[in-house]
Amino acid sequence: IVPTPFSDEAQAYAPGNGELFFLWLMLPFHGDLLARFGQMPFTLLAAAALYLLARRLGASREGAIYPPAFLLLSRPVLEQTVGANVDVICATLFLLSLYLGIRAIDTDEPRDWAICGLSLGLYLGTKYLALVYAPIFVVLALARGPRRSVLWALPGVVLFGAPWYVRNWIVAGSPLYPASVTLGGLTLARGAFDHSAMLNTVFHTSDAGLLPALTAHGLGPTLFLLWIPVALIGGVALLRRGWWPAGFVCAVPLAVVALCWFGVPVNVDSRFLMPAIAPALLPFAFLFDSHRRIWNRVAHASLLAGMAWIVVGRQAEIPAALPWFMNGWLSLDGLVSPPYLL
Repeated sequence: IVPTPFSDEAQAYAPGNGELFFLWLMLPFHGDLLARFGQMPFTLLAAAALYLLARRLGASREGAIYPPAFLLLSRPVLEQTVGANVDVICATLFLLSLYLGIRAIDTDEPRDWAICGLSLGLYLGTKYLALVYAPIFVVLALARGPRRSVLWALPGVVLFGAPWYVRNWIVAGSPLYPASVTLGGLTLARGAFDHSAMLNTVFHTSDAGLLPALTAHGLGPTLFLLWIPVALIGGVALLRRGWWPAGFVCAVPLAVVALCWFGVPVNVDSRFLMPAIAPALLPFAFLFDSHRRIWNRVAHASLLAGMAWIVVGRQAEIPAALPWFMNGWLSLDGLVSPPYLL
């Protein structure tokens, strides 16, 4: 057990579903060649799940293509895809659980709840961060009223999520080691650090003025500039479809940002906002109107131009006064360096 709250290269105490997948990629070939970009299958799975979610919300087939397309052009997603971390795995399982949860509510079939539970268990067993966003799924399960069939999701949650936390509780004394678990001032499980110690880091802030830069970096600055007008136009069209499930899904990115800000000790690490990226891109699917052909053509052309802009970029930064550890966060560099554009 490594008794330090942050910056461990290999945490012996964290949930390890993602690391198990990397291990399976290493054992047959006696090397880490495949494990180095082991998150790529999950990036593709996220794109597919995002397409299905857009279709479930009522987007046309041509419109539903754009959210996954821009997901695959998001700099943070691409950077994580080619690295052996678990942030994309965690975000993908979050998105997949969201889609499967909506589907389970629609059908209320035990098998759909069971499959949702499997995905949710894999998600909870991937990273401690998953617990921070778990309240979203509690609200989701109760969104259309309590129902007994939701209990079919519990076996998957227990099977794939709980063992890591039980292990930590037995071995280290706390299911959330190195953090202690307290409730109402009573310590239920003692770890290496209490709550105040976990917050005692330069990477925790209460300065809400940093939130725009944090979200821009979390989405990718070039994509962020394109997303702002799209979110306004497409978001309004999406909200007109009612609170369920459109309104609920629209609230998910906001809930992720709020839960990260107030619930994560290192709340200025934009990686922790990755579960919000895919749901935040859904307005791209609702820019189109079957009765406005000229508008649709303009929308298609604008989005294709936006894709080219993200790839090419510009040698500049969005002007902002930021702390030292945010230097370069708002760079508008393209995904491809200028010498390699051809």
